[in-house]
Amino acid sequence: MGNIDLLERYKDEQPSLILHLFDSHFRFEGQEGVFLYNGPMRFFFDSLNEGKIPVDLVDVLTQVNCRYYDGCLIVEVHDHRRPAQEPRSKKRRGDKDAASIIYKKVMRPTIETLSLDLALACEHSRSKLSQDDTLAVEGMVLLAVEAPLDLDPDFQISRVSNAIRYIEYGHLLPRHTRKYNSAEIEAEQAEREEKLKLLTLMDDRSSRDFQPSFTRVSQVHDWRHRKYINDSDVYPSAAPPPPPGKKAPKKGRSQMPMLSDGRKVIRTLRFVQTIGSRSIHTVFHVVELPDTRKLQGIMRWGTLPDTSINGGS
Repeated sequence: MGNIDLLERYKDEQPSLILHLFDSHFRFEGQEGVFLYNGPMRFFFDSLNEGKIPVDLVDVLTQVNCRYYDGCLIVEVHDHRRPAQEPRSKKRRGDKDAASIIYKKVMRPTIETLSLDLALACEHSRSKLSQDDTLAVEGMVLLAVEAPLDLDPDFQISRVSNAIRYIEYGHLLPRHTRKYNSAEIEAEQAEREEKLKLLTLMDDRSSRDFQPSFTRVSQVHDWRHRKYINDSDVYPSAAPPPPPGKKAPKKGRSQMPMLSDGRKVIRTLRFVQTIGSRSIHTVFHVVELPDTRKLQGIMRWGTLPDTSINGGS
């Protein structure tokens, strides 16, 4: 299914992501901070133009329960950037949506994202697939999502196919056409010098020192580190029930264990399940909301007791 057909089929559904573009930065809907066009998240902007899901963000998209449509992401782009011929001092009238250009882009999976999706699915389902099973699943998915392969193409059909693909992928994001300030000119010059260092790395006549930057890898590593800290956090638990024939001591609500957000833990249940050589520990907390005193349930499972390490919540 082409991008036009996919967008038409799900035109009434909510997009997977909403992206806002501004003159100097871009951000996602509901995001507190912003990303610079030449910053560590530039690879997402490039992947959006190429129409491919970035493999570095697959686990992040899975963690935030991003919605997929036929395995693809539908990104709604709100372009608030000022046209090149419009002076900086001139302000647009109307609200933000009226002053922006809104359109949708499709990001399709790749072989790398498919392999990572299978690995994450196996991790969440607590099962393991052999290499032959993984290749078989990848083959079935490719047969379902990819177009039939023509081993003896006709010249005229190839021309028509190329024209159709040009129409589908011709709507790329507008390039940054406004005039650069001095800081942006210096940043662009530094980027050119960095590329020149890479080209002359093996040149004996060059005396430049190569200093690699791992900002993109560091950003993903920081997110995974924060996730590990949250998974390893042990919630306060209620006391276990007394043995048969004994009464539990009465405790007031002020003596109940409390979470960091003010919810009180009323009851805690624990289960252990052994799958192969690995034990899965499941804990279920019944908590009470501080204002309405309504009850909620929190379930976590992992390979370590009272945590969600190698598990979920």
